Amino acid sequence: METRDIQTAEASEGALTDQERCTRQFVLTAVLNAKSLSSQLREGLYTAGNVGRKENQSREDEANSLLFPFLLV
Repeated sequence: METRDIQTAEASEGALTDQERCTRQFVLTAVLNAKSLSSQLREGLYTAGNVGRKENQSREDEANSLLFPFLLV
């Protein structure tokens, strides 16, 4: 992830927080190539409300939804 992407995500989160539509959450930094998401969840490497992949959801969409949960309002 580039610095620009991080700054954009932080700005989006800040705008949502200002509107009281979002609370600060730790950002997920899962290593998708190392282990499956369910394995990482079991080992406590991150917490997420729903790590199940829908049939029509791509791996990239899944990663983005976990990396930026505050953008899903």
